[in-house]
Amino acid sequence: MAKTNGNDLVVKSLKDEGVDTVFYLTGGPMVDVAMRCIEIGFRSVDVRHEQAAAMAAHAYSRVSGKPGVCFAASGPGTTNLITGVGNAFLDAVPVVALGGASAVSQTGMGAFQEMDQVGMFKPITSCTGRWRKVKRSSSKSRMRCPVSRAILI
Repeated sequence: MAKTNGNDLVVKSLKDEGVDTVFYLTGGPMVDVAMRCIEIGFRSVDVRHEQAAAMAAHAYSRVSGKPGVCFAASGPGTTNLITGVGNAFLDAVPVVALGGASAVSQTGMGAFQEMDQVGMFKPITSCTGRWRKVKRSSSKSRMRCPVSRAILI
């Protein structure tokens, strides 16, 4: 069985939900997600500021009728998504925002750019969390559940 990591599961989950376009400013922990998106043929729009990624995902969702997807590196990169995500939330427009983070094993140790990203996004999202473990169930990954829920909300 081929090895699968979290980056692969995130991109596969997005693809399984019909996502074909992503907006991001890549960096740090999200580089592999960006590369996998490109490899499987997503339209990948690399912007110059994270806020532009969130605003573009919002606009894409309004125009296309499909959920917009944006992502950014950890810490300040992820917090730069807040304005666009908050705007989409207030407009009731579906946007899935993914933020990179330091390794779970380093949580609470002052890891590089570690901050409470989940806490910052809770007031402006319908579903917020940090998934620490993914278990396989038959042929589907449970990672699909958080992405599905976010897209359905």
